[in-house]
Amino acid sequence: MFETGAFDSWPLVILGATCFAVLFAGVGMMTEFFFDGQFHVTKHVFGLSLFAFAGYILVAYQLRQESRST
Repeated sequence: MFETGAFDSWPLVILGATCFAVLFAGVGMMTEFFFDGQFHVTKHVFGLSLFAFAGYILVAYQLRQESRST
């Protein structure tokens, strides 16, 4: 169903997860700006980006396992 070429090597997976986490941190900081009027990193922004990073790693691991079994 998915092309797993982006998940062939772990350094590429880590790079993708980092970019994904930075993207979510940016969204979280824009949300903080919307509600507080200033850009700053809070524990909620950090938690959001950490969950995005971990979720990307988990999905990449599952896709790598699926591609090995078929």
